[in-house]
Amino acid sequence: MILPNKYIAVQDCIFTSSAMILNLIKDKSLTTDKLWGTCDKKYNQNEQVLSYDKFIISLTFMYSCAMIKIDEKGEISK
Repeated sequence: MILPNKYIAVQDCIFTSSAMILNLIKDKSLTTDKLWGTCDKKYNQNEQVLSYDKFIISLTFMYSCAMIKIDEKGEISK
């Protein structure tokens, strides 16, 4: 589920959704609610590309790999 393979499509893996989220963070600090709102507006306009569950799992994956940081205020940044 983290990486695509023969059975998991590229758009369904955590690696791809993490890249989509990192693209939105850039050099800003956003709370989880604001980041989800931005993701939902950008990627889920016509169809459900990124579910909330996959969003949270991707944040957990990125935090455990030290790709993002979470400060005392709960804001997420690179």
